[in-house]
Amino acid sequence: MKWIYIILIILAGLSAHAQNRVRGTVLSAENSAPLAGATVRIKNSTASVSAGEQGTFELNAGAAKELTLLVSFVGYDDRELELRLPLNNPLIIYLSDRTGMLSEVTVSTGYQEIPRERSTGSFAQVGNKLFNEQVSTDILSRLEAVAGSVSVDRATNPGGQLMIRGLSTIQGPKAPLVVVDNFPYDGDINNINPNDVENITILKDAAAASIWGTRAGNGVIVITTKRGKLNQPLVLSLIPM
Repeated sequence: MKWIYIILIILAGLSAHAQNRVRGTVLSAENSAPLAGATVRIKNSTASVSAGEQGTFELNAGAAKELTLLVSFVGYDDRELELRLPLNNPLIIYLSDRTGMLSEVTVSTGYQEIPRERSTGSFAQVGNKLFNEQVSTDILSRLEAVAGSVSVDRATNPGGQLMIRGLSTIQGPKAPLVVVDNFPYDGDINNINPNDVENITILKDAAAASIWGTRAGNGVIVITTKRGKLNQPLVLSLIPM
């Protein structure tokens, strides 16, 4: 019986020796702040753990002699580390801020550009890519296909009557205010070349009246045209006929 206990103790010691432990800390490369909740896992394995409040982690690597450690965290670039076990010291892993994050969304009122969270009214934004998904020679045909709450009445007006959220005026002018590059535009919107449009913001409700007054009673179409930029290379656009 005594020999059985000795054998069990020896086997337990060998098993403990065979279980490699990977320990370390995950930090931000910008300010060395701990990244609590960062995911650390072994590639091609189910072994995974989340870093603690101080960015520390401990992972059981089993009897592996070599492995690839995958470290990830929201807003940071993923990182892979090739490791040879056993490790003499805990790891210190730095993650870099992910480049190409979404830029702040701004709303153009035709008078100024403000952050989206500061905008109190209802609006819709049509970017250049979405606007150019439709192929036509006028803005109205492209806009009515991609912008919500926008309709074009061609029954009473052969050229098309643009309306935002339906009919708002009975006897007065029914057209919304059109603002091109921060200036009110009194001409026909169909005379604006759609290929010159960079983006369009549609102000739908009465909040636009605080900026443009009674002229904004039927809504506002804010058009921003393309413009040159510093060190911009030559761009050639081909328009199918």
